[in-house]
Amino acid sequence: TDLYLPPSDIDCVVLNSGCTDVPAGLKALATASLRRGLAKNIQVIARATVPLFKFEDIQTGVKIDVSFDVANGPAAANCVMDLMNSLPPMRPLVIVLKVFLQQRELNEVYSGGIGSYALLVMVGAFLQLHPSRWQKHVHHASRSGSGQIEGSLGVLLVDFMRLYGRTLHMEQAGISCRNGGRFINKRAAGFMQEGRPFLLSVEDPNDPENDLARNSYNILHVRAAFDHAYHELTAPAHRKESVLARIFRLDPVLMERRVPGESTEEGEAE
Repeated sequence: TDLYLPPSDIDCVVLNSGCTDVPAGLKALATASLRRGLAKNIQVIARATVPLFKFEDIQTGVKIDVSFDVANGPAAANCVMDLMNSLPPMRPLVIVLKVFLQQRELNEVYSGGIGSYALLVMVGAFLQLHPSRWQKHVHHASRSGSGQIEGSLGVLLVDFMRLYGRTLHMEQAGISCRNGGRFINKRAAGFMQEGRPFLLSVEDPNDPENDLARNSYNILHVRAAFDHAYHELTAPAHRKESVLARIFRLDPVLMERRVPGESTEEGEAE
């Protein structure tokens, strides 16, 4: 999907594993990987909805997540590609928001954050429902929802933070990117959790009965982060100030990356 970030992990699925006890199987795989010197920083998340074996490859340092018999990955990737092809601003927005959540440790479902797939659907539905597609503009827009999306990524980022940080009534409404994007009634969709009505609901476009955010129990922290970002991005700024620096930490990995097309020391462009 071309959405990989430098600190991102690789998701691997073992299909037709024949394993009847997935947590035990993952623990056995973790033990074998450790004994053979293939992995470090090993962690088995046995009680997650999708149990995971997380580790860092000894040779490359790449972080890898392994699961058993979860075959919905390719379908999800195809759905994401379809959304990005129809919504050009989606890719840059998703990348920026993935960094935003990573820097706040709110990007892992097993720790209550928002996973990548849920975030992709959130951004896709947000763009599908953005007012710029429905308002009558001079530039090719119509009232059918097929108009040109707002061209400023900055405006879209601010509007995203406002929707998910302030205006969306998560106790009642969820979000869906099916059928052109829509808000859904959580109770009617079967997504309402009586003990936790504040949770965000994100409909899986490949399985409408699956709520992608049902285990994001730290959603109030995510919402607070989005709300704070909206406040920071809309506050008055000095002429030479970087507004984005208010909400992003300049990590070394970001500082070392060159602008695409910029010449290297050898004079070759990336």
